[in-house]
Amino acid sequence: MSDESRSIPPAGWYPDPTTSGVQRWWDGARWTEHTHGARPAAAADGTPPQAGTPTNTVWIWLVVLLPLLSLATLGLTDWRAYLDETMMRALEDPTGAATMQPMLMPAGTWALVGIGYLVAGATVLFAWLDWRTLARRGIHRPFHWGWAALALVVTNGVYVIGRGVVLRRRTGKGLAPVWAWIAVNVVSLMVGLAFAWWLLSYVFELMMVVTPSMAA
Repeated sequence: MSDESRSIPPAGWYPDPTTSGVQRWWDGARWTEHTHGARPAAAADGTPPQAGTPTNTVWIWLVVLLPLLSLATLGLTDWRAYLDETMMRALEDPTGAATMQPMLMPAGTWALVGIGYLVAGATVLFAWLDWRTLARRGIHRPFHWGWAALALVVTNGVYVIGRGVVLRRRTGKGLAPVWAWIAVNVVSLMVGLAFAWWLLSYVFELMMVVTPSMAA
């Protein structure tokens, strides 16, 4: 047997000499067209994904915009009527006994709490779908979707910001959702402050009317 025949490997699956991360069938004499394990090189060895790989998904935009649903619940309750009823109870009972009795919370408050939990749960689901989509596009180890679970107790910003940092480092882009998240939070803060200011102003206005009546 010649040395040349001894150097020829037996038939089997071997790393494709032309494509990283792919195995090609060697029939003992030549390479065949049969391959398996085809996937982007980035998923196998951490090299940058192909230029132009999109980093935005519909799921990340849903994660960013979902908190705006909570603001909509502020309009589900007639806050004036609720505060008027509270003050009327104080006016009808100067001793304060009736005022100290528990009152039913406005429907909008319960809606705000319920929607808050729904938004947090949907955030985790959409983050997982976003993470899966990025992995399928060949982005090596995208920011883990599990961080989105912090939306249940803190904010969804951990996933959005972490995702943006990782994508920026590996693809040179991906910060658009981060800027959108910042804008959403600024809008939410402004709406919240405006609502709190109106609420306190109306309470003080009612107190100016009720206090003299109670003193009389």
